[in-house]
Amino acid sequence: MARISSYPRDREVQDEDSWIGTESSNRITRNFSAKAIAEYLNINGKVSISSQMVFQLDQGTVSDGQFNGVFTDNPFSAASSLVISHRDMSTQEVVAFLDYLVGSEILISEQKEISNFGHYEITSYTLIPLTTTYTLNLTYIGGNGAFEDLKYYDFATFTISSRIVGGVTGSGTLNTIPIFTGPTTIGDSFMTYDPASQFFNISKRLSVTGDLTAQGRGSFSGAYLRVSCPLQDGSNLSGTAGQVLSSTGTGVEWVDPSSSITKLIPYFQTATPGGSDTYTQSNNIVDFDWSGGSGTYEYILPSATAIQYRKIRFVNNSTISASTKVRITAPIGETIDGGAFYEINKSYNGCAVWSDGVQWIVIQAKA
Repeated sequence: MARISSYPRDREVQDEDSWIGTESSNRITRNFSAKAIAEYLNINGKVSISSQMVFQLDQGTVSDGQFNGVFTDNPFSAASSLVISHRDMSTQEVVAFLDYLVGSEILISEQKEISNFGHYEITSYTLIPLTTTYTLNLTYIGGNGAFEDLKYYDFATFTISSRIVGGVTGSGTLNTIPIFTGPTTIGDSFMTYDPASQFFNISKRLSVTGDLTAQGRGSFSGAYLRVSCPLQDGSNLSGTAGQVLSSTGTGVEWVDPSSSITKLIPYFQTATPGGSDTYTQSNNIVDFDWSGGSGTYEYILPSATAIQYRKIRFVNNSTISASTKVRITAPIGETIDGGAFYEINKSYNGCAVWSDGVQWIVIQAKA
């Protein structure tokens, strides 16, 4: 046989190119094609590829490096449970690795037919009692083609970028808070955010076991509002039996029922003979008391245009009489009941006036 160095070098290896070698079982010289060597390396996993295992589909008994649970022409979408050996074609143990992948995704693809594949999430991986085989439960995500008996399949970890959201996959959509249907899988949303109204809309019940603080506005429009615990006011007081919750203008407080009765707090005005004053207070009731001898006192109303629809009451004690009179006077350019003034000239008398936005009108008066 000539020296190897005497043969020309061929840098392009073809499938049918051959090598001379020895068969291990009988030490007989054989020639081996490049194609056969490549298939041997692929099928038996002799070339290490991270996170990839090789198994053969065998519809009979599962031996080392084999799996079943599907049949020829079963589409990849139909596979939900496989029976798989504890070793792959390279005879390496795969139990610890597959157990770690529960909740993750894998790609099962036929060797030399990349368009035959299935993309799955592993939902569980459990030992079949009294065997060395395991049940691999799957949730189908996507794929193409069908299984074929005795073909070899690569099992590899796999996640496409469109399904990665910070390591979480699923059907969640923008502006939603979804429900997790697996360790890293999200499903239908129960809370949706509306950017226009800036509201969160919750489609299911909300249970809070810790503290809940709301600093914005609150609106309740359901069938009822149930409170089964002490209700505290702005001073963190729960009140006592019989008390009522009353507004302070800036918050609420627990008070006795008597303090929650509506009160009209008057402005006390002293009338004098020949005197005149203009009403500028915010009280809506005025109580007159006379001081001095006989005469007439003028009390000028604020403009009817200043606070439209305002109502003011006027009352007096026994000091007002026919000789000690109070005239409720409209400001210049306005009228009261069409005239310049309304006169109070009896003891324990009074009236109520109302602004229509232009003039004052007497809406109540004692006879």
